[in-house]
Amino acid sequence: MLGVVAGLLLAATVVLLQEGRASLACGLVLAVFVLTDRDVLKQVDWLLLATFAAMFLGLGHLAQWPPVQALVQTLDWKQAWVMFLGGTLLSQFISNVPTAVLLSHYTTDYTALAVAVNVGGFGLGIGSLANLIALRLEGSRGALGAFHRISVPFLLVCAPLVWLAQRVLA
Repeated sequence: MLGVVAGLLLAATVVLLQEGRASLACGLVLAVFVLTDRDVLKQVDWLLLATFAAMFLGLGHLAQWPPVQALVQTLDWKQAWVMFLGGTLLSQFISNVPTAVLLSHYTTDYTALAVAVNVGGFGLGIGSLANLIALRLEGSRGALGAFHRISVPFLLVCAPLVWLAQRVLA
């Protein structure tokens, strides 16, 4: 039964978020679980959620900082290689979701942007929030180094291959 409730709750949350009603969506989620299964709320990694919130707020402000804006505006984002390289590299420093939000103001080719930030999720741990979640769950000493020994070469191999595939298949 809880699975059905969670599925309906997810659908309602997506609709509310699309309608710009994030506070209502958050309140609905909390209310449903307070009423149906308080133990679920005890299992939430609140520190991880707070980290993401702080990261998005901080990175959002960083993206609005005039030197960052000036740098971003100097590039011709309509050129496919600029979008691919820029989106991939910028994701390595501010993560792929904030990169997508920032660069969405400079392109109409959202497929190219999606490919760039998807590849940008490879490489450094911050490249994707999924990386950070998995590394937090892993939690052992040396996990970040072990991750980077695989993920950075993976980025270096995959990025050129994805670029070529994108050119051939487009």
